[in-house]
Amino acid sequence: GLRNFILPRSQYDLGFSLENIVYFELLRRGYRVMIGKLGNTEVDFVAEKQGAYTYFQVTADMTAKETFDRELKPLTNIRDNYKKVILTGDRLTIGNYNGIGTVRATSKMPFGILPRVVASLGRATRKFTG
Repeated sequence: GLRNFILPRSQYDLGFSLENIVYFELLRRGYRVMIGKLGNTEVDFVAEKQGAYTYFQVTADMTAKETFDRELKPLTNIRDNYKKVILTGDRLTIGNYNGIGTVRATSKMPFGILPRVVASLGRATRKFTG
């Protein structure tokens, strides 16, 4: 599309594209989507629906230690009990890190893991709201 016309192929940013997919999927599912700031860190998306929040970090690859630490830091600094998720394009960092779920975002996107993750949010966050 327009992005490919504007940017030369050598400057393509998969992480940016994943963020766009996540953003529009959350909107499509009826979430109010904001960017979160906590100190000098930023949460890619704070998604709110019916008073329940979910925090999202989105990255193409977090196998490098610096990237791994950068993506986890803002979520670990949040002191509430709402769901925290990192969506990544890599296969090596999938898991749970002190309650922060890391899932592979690129599986058949946009019809793969992301809609299932977003669909499960209503079930997962209800327990925090009563």
